[in-house]
Amino acid sequence: MQAAKPDDWHFLVGLNGWAPSISGTLTIRGNVQIPYDVSISDLLHHLKMIVPLGFQAQKGDFGGNVNVFYAKVGGTPVQAGLPVEPINASVDVRQMILEGFGFWRLAHGDAGNPWSIELIGGVRYWDTNARIETDVTDTSGKTIDWADGFGGLRVEMPLTSSISILGRGDMGAGGAKRDWSASGDLALRLGKGWVGGAGYRTVQVDFDKSDVLGTRRVFDMAYSGPRMWIVYTW
Repeated sequence: MQAAKPDDWHFLVGLNGWAPSISGTLTIRGNVQIPYDVSISDLLHHLKMIVPLGFQAQKGDFGGNVNVFYAKVGGTPVQAGLPVEPINASVDVRQMILEGFGFWRLAHGDAGNPWSIELIGGVRYWDTNARIETDVTDTSGKTIDWADGFGGLRVEMPLTSSISILGRGDMGAGGAKRDWSASGDLALRLGKGWVGGAGYRTVQVDFDKSDVLGTRRVFDMAYSGPRMWIVYTW
């Protein structure tokens, strides 16, 4: 996925279809924390909206990347964790993960074997809203948002002239105690300017803060699942 002429600007825009299972603990209202566990099949069944977009610009060994993942999952059943167990309870969760980072190509191969290793660094912004519904209540949403700085590496290793292995790993902290992500993909050139891929991505975050009133906000989540994507480059 390298530019034909390294000194020219090279752009990429794409869609990323990620279907992760989601598990962990989140705050609904005040200090009420509940377990949240959504399998991939549950996610697809309860998914109301998803917006996965990405854009990248590169010139020579330097560039920048912006990715946004927005998902709204509604009506996920709650099995336990509430102060009073209702007959039926479900949670609606709106989640946005927005990240922007710069990268610098540390090392790379020649035109015949264009492998590369890149150093990445940037900011990941989280925004989540959770609301619980029961047979007798419908609470207002609880919104938590914060930003973390992160750094890591990206790797590209061609297998043939049209197939490459892509990998990425990073770790961050700031608003959260820590977060990290890792992914691996197989990319295939589909035609002039078009590249498709499939792989697996994991993202984990541990956010736990209390304000001056003692209200605790918790969002301790793990996202893991397969993804498919397609990009256009020029």
